[in-house]
Amino acid sequence: MTDGGGLRPDDDSTGAPQRPTVRARLTSLLRWVLLLYALMVGAVAAVDLLTGDGLSIRMDAVLLGSLALVTVLGCAASFGEQASRRPRIFLLAAGDLCALVANLWLLSRIQSNFVWQTRLTLVLLTVATTWMVAAFLAWEDIQQARRSRPAPPPASGPESHQRLSARATTLAGALGAAGTLLAASLALPQFWYAVRYEPYALAPVVSVENDIKQVRVVGGQLEITAVITLQNSGDTPVAVLVSLYEVTGSTVTADGVRRHPSTDTITDAVEENYGPAARYNTYATYPDPQTIQVGPVAWDHAWLGPGEKTHTTVLAHAPRNRFNLLRLTTDLAVARADQVDVETDPRRPNRVPKDCQGTSIIETRQPIHHTGLLDWATESDRELVTIWAIDGAKDDKTPWWPGFPWINASLQHTGHSCTHALDQDDDGLETRAMLGWAGAIAETGLPTP
Repeated sequence: MTDGGGLRPDDDSTGAPQRPTVRARLTSLLRWVLLLYALMVGAVAAVDLLTGDGLSIRMDAVLLGSLALVTVLGCAASFGEQASRRPRIFLLAAGDLCALVANLWLLSRIQSNFVWQTRLTLVLLTVATTWMVAAFLAWEDIQQARRSRPAPPPASGPESHQRLSARATTLAGALGAAGTLLAASLALPQFWYAVRYEPYALAPVVSVENDIKQVRVVGGQLEITAVITLQNSGDTPVAVLVSLYEVTGSTVTADGVRRHPSTDTITDAVEENYGPAARYNTYATYPDPQTIQVGPVAWDHAWLGPGEKTHTTVLAHAPRNRFNLLRLTTDLAVARADQVDVETDPRRPNRVPKDCQGTSIIETRQPIHHTGLLDWATESDRELVTIWAIDGAKDDKTPWWPGFPWINASLQHTGHSCTHALDQDDDGLETRAMLGWAGAIAETGLPTP
């Protein structure tokens, strides 16, 4: 290290040895700390650039690696014989500035979903500490730049004109280079929007179509043929997290006596979000429907590409002369496929029956895959939790569909109990994954004997 005059700290003007100050030692030590940290960050970026899953993590690796490279060059320049002289002092400042920017970006990634997990806590402390180190070194570099500022040239004379001419030439070259860089950078926002923002901001759109194709009497029993069609109507891949179809039957009684609707009866039909199956009929009564058949529509975590369509044909049987109204309902939870990439085989989930606050559920927990080292270091351990609620003490009987079974899906930080899966999570993970619901309802009467 050198002082403002370019002399080494262990030599004075007479050549006598001089011990470095405590501040100089501390600065040198912190510079080594920042160098090692930048090398570690650069290694993470290099691994993600080569092995990361998806364009997003690789673009993040390019940005993080570039910032780390400048920081490494700046720290390396500080150990030279004339590190305090220009233009090396500006390389030092550039390295510190890049370290500050990189750490602020990492802090923003961590705080976006910070939970008290050991790995995230350690990374947060490391990034915050090195940010303070970079801030201190940047301040030292600013002070060093002021001390190493050259004396002003004479006001006039041949040498002054030569300096002015040289500065004008340098300024013209700098302006030309800046103009070239500015023209090239005008295309960067459009490129970033097209390859990063737009693909990762499109919402999943899934259409569901229920069709009761045929109801007939075979061997003294009702035979119901139904087709369920799922189609990805959007422009982004969709994962069907969990799905349920249900065939139910009702015994409708129409007595011919017209009843006038009241506030209470209308409220019963619309107080919950029952969709198009809810009604109030002034002539007929609808008792609780009876479950005939239930099951999943597709594989859990089935992948649907843009425009892709899948058909599920189901055949159900029921006693004859027991129902005169049949209903087919379909419900499914969907999300962006790139946000719910699970580590285990989604076709072989580990379903666990359990009792959760008086509700009998079948629960599945699948860890969500980290897309790279940067994602592993700045994102919490998350899991996709899906449940089938099959029975419970809660009185949820309605004239629209049976209270059980029903399904739910949520994205959670690891460590929650089963009660967290009964309601939508409020950690923001579902919002980022654009988790949503789709469904359809179809009804038909029985054939005329």
